[in-house]
Amino acid sequence: MNNPLFNGGAGNTAGVDPQDAQAMAAVKAGERVFETRAGFGRWCGVWQELAAKRQSTDVEEKKQRVEMLRNGSELQTVMESCPGKTAMSGVMGFALGGAFGLFMASMQYDTPLATNPNAQSIISLPLRQQLKQGFKDMGSRSYSSAKNFGKVGAIFAGTECCIEGFRAKNDLANGVMAGCITGGVLAAPAGPQAALVGCAGFAAFSAAIDSYMRRPSESD
Repeated sequence: MNNPLFNGGAGNTAGVDPQDAQAMAAVKAGERVFETRAGFGRWCGVWQELAAKRQSTDVEEKKQRVEMLRNGSELQTVMESCPGKTAMSGVMGFALGGAFGLFMASMQYDTPLATNPNAQSIISLPLRQQLKQGFKDMGSRSYSSAKNFGKVGAIFAGTECCIEGFRAKNDLANGVMAGCITGGVLAAPAGPQAALVGCAGFAAFSAAIDSYMRRPSESD
């Protein structure tokens, strides 16, 4: 194997036929070009794969954003509907009424026991029983107040939403009419006269609150 074609190298070019040397140079140049193209092709493949992965990731993120926006819009639609407003106002009224009732019940025990008709029966109990009875009384009063506040909030919000949808207007009259209906419904078991008084009282209270909330701000 002494053929110069099989003994390549920089020091073995002497005595080689020029045509063979040109052929060897062309072969080596072609190999380099092939290697360059192959490497470029591999890099192109890697970049294409990365681009495809990034594109798929962007698509997934866009889908997630669209799904979040859709869920948010659906939740907002539910909250803006009349049943949603009724339920939300009832829950908020229940929580507020519970806190208010607990506060008012705790204030009852701030007075001296001598003014309480059941003072002797309470004093005669052991301390643990006194605390138990006191907490039980506070809990029952708080729960009763929470139910009343929740009922008022649910009836008023539901009625106002229905009136607003029927009139297709958002003005002071909606709150006044909703207050009148709420007061009348709550006071109806006490008789017609109590229903009229409740209607007038709740309507006036709603008008005052709504007028205060609708007043222009200082920045306007």
